[in-house]
Amino acid sequence: MNGEIGEKIGWPEMGRTVAEVVDRLPIDVRAETVVVADNYGQAGAIAQLSPDFSAQDMRFLPVYSGHQAYGW
Repeated sequence: MNGEIGEKIGWPEMGRTVAEVVDRLPIDVRAETVVVADNYGQAGAIAQLSPDFSAQDMRFLPVYSGHQAYGW
């Protein structure tokens, strides 16, 4: 069994939560928003899944993690 599968538990909920928070931000604040995740797996999940749950266009929301230099 692939050990990475367990790392994915909760990713859709995390993506939904980030999308909900971003959707509540005022437009001027949203334009300056950056998401910083604890690790590259979380950062990737947020970048890939949050747009699916957002009412806003989140495709260009910057998502970074210092782990494995994700996003840099």
